[in-house]
Amino acid sequence: MKIGMSIPLVLTMALIAFGCHTKPGNMDYQPDSEFIMTPDSGSTITIFHFDASSSLVASQEENPVFLRWDWNSDGNWDQMYTTGAVMTHRFFQKGTYSVALEAATLLGKRDTSYLTVKVIQGYSPPRAAFMVTPDSANIFTHFLFDASGTKDDEDSIDQLQFRWDFDGDLSWDTDFSAEPVIQYTFVDSQLYPSRLEVKDPQGMTDTVVFNVTVTRFNDRIVPIFQSECWPCTFEDTIHLDASQSYIKGDPGARITYSWDVFNDNQWEIENSSSPFFSCIIPLEGVHGIKLRVTDPDGLYMDTIQEIETFPFNTPPVAVLTLGNRYGNPSTTFYLHARLSWDREDGYYDRKIQWDLNNDGEWDTVYDNQYEIWTHFDQPGDYPVVLMVTDTRGKSSVDYDTVRVFNGTHTTGLMEDRRGRSVPEYYGTVKIGNTWWTQSNSRYVPPPTSSPYTPDIYKGQSDSVNKYGYLYPYVALSGRFVPCPTGWRIPTLDDWNRLMADLGPDTKISDLLLGGSSDLHLLLTGYHDPQGYRGRGRFVNYYTSTNTNTGQTHLWYVDKLLNKNMSVVAGRIYYLPVRCVKN
Repeated sequence: MKIGMSIPLVLTMALIAFGCHTKPGNMDYQPDSEFIMTPDSGSTITIFHFDASSSLVASQEENPVFLRWDWNSDGNWDQMYTTGAVMTHRFFQKGTYSVALEAATLLGKRDTSYLTVKVIQGYSPPRAAFMVTPDSANIFTHFLFDASGTKDDEDSIDQLQFRWDFDGDLSWDTDFSAEPVIQYTFVDSQLYPSRLEVKDPQGMTDTVVFNVTVTRFNDRIVPIFQSECWPCTFEDTIHLDASQSYIKGDPGARITYSWDVFNDNQWEIENSSSPFFSCIIPLEGVHGIKLRVTDPDGLYMDTIQEIETFPFNTPPVAVLTLGNRYGNPSTTFYLHARLSWDREDGYYDRKIQWDLNNDGEWDTVYDNQYEIWTHFDQPGDYPVVLMVTDTRGKSSVDYDTVRVFNGTHTTGLMEDRRGRSVPEYYGTVKIGNTWWTQSNSRYVPPPTSSPYTPDIYKGQSDSVNKYGYLYPYVALSGRFVPCPTGWRIPTLDDWNRLMADLGPDTKISDLLLGGSSDLHLLLTGYHDPQGYRGRGRFVNYYTSTNTNTGQTHLWYVDKLLNKNMSVVAGRIYYLPVRCVKN
């Protein structure tokens, strides 16, 4: 049977596209719409299967057949065009239906076929569903059980009956009722698998379970405690103070305190009226101490703090600092142990020993000296060992390496005391009449007042001591520049003068670590909005010289491309900083 309807837009557009590439004259054919239905009758709960595979037998790759369905032949197609031949459908109302299938080709030929199906009334069980508000609360909470989300294909919700087993003991706590919403309060704290059973007018039922967590928590209780002992040893009495604990909105409420020293649910003190507790922990390690604060209704909240206990005498911590890591045979190297510490002994009670060439023998001339000024007469790597010993004979060591190269320039040392009890040190070198730092800046401004935060290449914090930080352009001016008082960011003229002082035969290798310039530039790479790149290949340094167009001059050194020159760039980069003396 042919029907006089216009071709849908999807087929029209496909036909236009198709016509641009093919000659359809020898591919035009009349489709044949036919299908089978299984079963041929049923009820409102039957899933009918429709198979139109035979309608696609004549389909061609260049001019395929498309199918669409109308389940009640009302002229409104219920399915969009598809090349799929198999469909399923359920009729939710009883009656006699005429199912229509239209087969249409890409070139616009159509055919429609029909089958009649008789559907009688069927009955399916309801689909029980409920939610609990809240799903977790304490024993004084009125929990709201709401089953209004229950569905039934034949019956409305006001025709259904509901009954509840709130505590999940398989015994129903209510009779069937038409009301889908009910409140309930539990008498004890635990996990309850609450059950709902729903029954329809035909007596068909469905059951569903929802877990409800009932606690004795009161989130208005704020448990707080402090310990007076840090660090703590085996012999220390640890004093715990929970007097700052309170209940929100009821600061005068009577509360009690319980203490579990090892967080093992073995309470050393339970429901004490005093907020103070003292104990000794005779075990080395980190221990969790739990405080439970309970209100007059028996509700509570817990908090846990970790306290670490140490042996009676802990070894010192040796910290070796190289003031200048690189130099030449004329360099005076500065080494110190001023950041070393010990929990029990004072600064001058510790014994300090140095081995400046790692020959296994302590250099007694430097005994008990926290600071050393020394020379290394020959180029090479010199492992340095520091050992700190406390008054009870416990020791620790720290290692680092001084590197001496074949440079000939005059070198020195710069202190940066900003915000530090022990200064940050930088090796310096004099080239021409200008002093330059020999390593990149490691300055970190105060986090609460600085307009910027320095960056670390790929977050590799262990590389800061070697490569320094990367700084944004905003760091080049204002109160928190990376260079300390008496030093500044180099200008473009400073870099050009540096290269002129080094001479026209200066190679990239002369500028890099170990080179004859004694600058020891490192191929630090940079960070921009697209990520980190360039470490090991090139380095760019900001200068304080800007262009008239709002850009800035950089000094660029590229080992791979053998480039050593000034470039102009935007202000989007995080770059290392070298300083020159005023």
